[in-house]
Amino acid sequence: MSHAAENWVRIKSVFAAVVDLPPEERATILEEECGSDEIFRQEVESLLQADAAANAAELFEEPPLRLPDDLLPDEEADSVTGSSVGAYRIIEEIGRGGLGTVYLGERADDAYRKEVAIKLVRRGLDTEDILERFRHERQILANLDHPYIARLLDGGTTGQDRPYFVMEYVKGEPLTLFCDTQGLGIEDRLNLFCKVCEAVSYAHRNLVIHRDLKPTNILVTEEGVPKLLDFGIAKVLASDGETSSQTVVTQRVMTPDYASPEQLYGERITTSSDVYSLGILLYELLTGKRPARLTTGRLAKISDAFAEQEPIRPSRVRKSLRGDLDNITLMALRKEPARRYSSVDRFAEDIRRHLEGLPVSARQDTIAYRAQKFISRHKVGVAAALTICLMLCGGIAAVLHQDQIVRRERDRARRAQATTARLNHFLQGLLSSANPDTFGRDVKVVQVLDAAAARIDHELANDPAILAQAHLTIARAYAQLRAAEPAEHHARAALAIDLKNFGPNDPKTAEAMAFVGRALQVFRRYHEAEPLLRQALAVQRREPSEDRNQYARTLMVLGTVLMKTGRAEGAAPLVEEALTLARALNGEQSVQVADALYTRGMLRHSLRNPAGAIADYRASLNIHRQLKPRQLTFLDPIADLSELLMAKGEIAEAASLLREGQRFAQQSIGEDNPTYGALLGRLALIDFIQQRYAEAVPKLQRCLATVGQVYPKENPEMVLAKTVLGLALTRSGWAAEAEPLLREALQQGKGVSPAQLVLIGTLEGALGECLAARGKLADAETLLQVSSSKLEASFGSTHPKTIEAVKRLDQVRQARTE
Repeated sequence: MSHAAENWVRIKSVFAAVVDLPPEERATILEEECGSDEIFRQEVESLLQADAAANAAELFEEPPLRLPDDLLPDEEADSVTGSSVGAYRIIEEIGRGGLGTVYLGERADDAYRKEVAIKLVRRGLDTEDILERFRHERQILANLDHPYIARLLDGGTTGQDRPYFVMEYVKGEPLTLFCDTQGLGIEDRLNLFCKVCEAVSYAHRNLVIHRDLKPTNILVTEEGVPKLLDFGIAKVLASDGETSSQTVVTQRVMTPDYASPEQLYGERITTSSDVYSLGILLYELLTGKRPARLTTGRLAKISDAFAEQEPIRPSRVRKSLRGDLDNITLMALRKEPARRYSSVDRFAEDIRRHLEGLPVSARQDTIAYRAQKFISRHKVGVAAALTICLMLCGGIAAVLHQDQIVRRERDRARRAQATTARLNHFLQGLLSSANPDTFGRDVKVVQVLDAAAARIDHELANDPAILAQAHLTIARAYAQLRAAEPAEHHARAALAIDLKNFGPNDPKTAEAMAFVGRALQVFRRYHEAEPLLRQALAVQRREPSEDRNQYARTLMVLGTVLMKTGRAEGAAPLVEEALTLARALNGEQSVQVADALYTRGMLRHSLRNPAGAIADYRASLNIHRQLKPRQLTFLDPIADLSELLMAKGEIAEAASLLREGQRFAQQSIGEDNPTYGALLGRLALIDFIQQRYAEAVPKLQRCLATVGQVYPKENPEMVLAKTVLGLALTRSGWAAEAEPLLREALQQGKGVSPAQLVLIGTLEGALGECLAARGKLADAETLLQVSSSKLEASFGSTHPKTIEAVKRLDQVRQARTE
């Protein structure tokens, strides 16, 4: 390129950077870029003057790829407002695109109130090609289920043979507008952008490229939740080739301001195209400007503009962005797809690392890269000179590098082998001592573990690495037996040793850290668990261990913590990543996949998708039933699936499942284990529902005794179990025994949440019934009056719980008048 051509490219780049800025900011950047070069500055300013004149005269060309106004009939003449589409009624138009119109709708049958968005093909565009594209978008949405992607609810064809689909109605603002109106700072914008990346990454994992990522296709709700919309020009990677439902070279449908170079040139589209569009979005979120300014509507000129313009570094527009954010943004905006981030996940990971103050993978262009470009332009001239040097230097470097790798791996393998050998020797010694003379005739695993716990600190004190591994091995064994307290103790011991020997950023330390977080999650100590799990996850992402299942387990446990603390939407990408990884590492018929499916079932339950949760729990159970030996995590989907089945009234199947779990738990962990007790509690609830109160009592007593080993008395589950026991005693004729139990439950319930009307109302109603059975009618009436008022405030007057409470109150009042 000549000096004049290079100068012209630089002039246009500076022009693009300053053209949209206010005068005072424009002057600062011009001073930095132009310096003392007055001629250069005059050229830039002349372009600015021409741009201003063009804007004033409105001399811009037609927008790119705009459909002619006379191509479509007047939609007003074909108004569908007020008409019905399937089970929905159209209220008003809320959006219009090139191929379809979006309407606000509501349920037409008044079965319940729900606002939806209804998309119809625009009349006059119902050609077979466009109808196929519309059906293609509908099918893509049907396959996507993610909290940051607008969900498909229904679809079909109108009486006029116009296809439609119904989506959740997203009431929100475009991404950039939301950030501006809310006055979000850089950190909040980056965190919101990472959520958008999660949605795009999920689409990519499902083989869908969006191809039209722009602010108006990403709405953010008042709660700050982004929703990705409009898959109208998306492409499915699994297809064998381009079809009429996808974009072909001669029909490049796109939004040029946010399109990648390969989209503009009509080249092959990959997930990297979405990375580029996300780079434009990030640039705009950080600077308020787009990296390239299009002043023409001609596609050829747009392509030329992209070829010639390099984006100005974001920090030139906004100085506070200097550093990592410059490099991250510009790496996503590289023109060659192969030089961008390899995936959206890598892009988002760099942003997260920047937020955490960690090094990022994005780097500025290096001398090596510039040399590579030089060589590519002068291949013939340098090929001969480089050949000999490359052969010699490359050969020597390869030999030295390989030797270094072999030495390092050999030393690591020797150390690992020595550690494993000594640990195995120690554990074999423990097992050989597990004989009737030492422990009695009925030797239990927990006794052997307790013996190991008493010996390891003394016998392995001289080798901290092996001592830490022994503590973690014993912690895992206790966890398998659902003994959470000793599991946490030994995991913390391993963590303390690893932190001292290896520091916080070593995979061994991360493994112990994640295990402590897992134990804390079992104890419901979520706020203590979360920071440990996040720190472990960051290390496991950066420094993968040989066993990637540990990383998948950390993803699932952190996802569970987020669900239990009311952040199920944030858990979704973690759980999906864990499931994908578990399948890739272990195959479908594995305990890892069964556990990941169970975790996704919990997620769907949290997101109020009981049908999806039931499907995942059943899939998890089916895998567990085929495993030999069967793992203890088999009990988890049994417990949660039975709960959902009871809610649906399918009591017989729920009872059958729980009895299956009870038999397995009895054989594997014994009757003194909290997990066994929890299963008994659920079986007792079925007895209670079927009015077998006397049968429920011993089960509930055993449940409280065993589960109380893990949960504090004030735990809501413990309080409710105590309440059901009190009611079962009352209805079995033992109201005197029930009264102190129910008074204790009411006191503990108020300590859990004094403002929780449903819980307190239920407890007061139970105590009122007990007092009525004991003949204390005045006190009973007072409690039942308060209980029915609270339940009515929570559920309404027609809810079964409210009706039952009012009925009990009326019975007491009638008894007092007799």
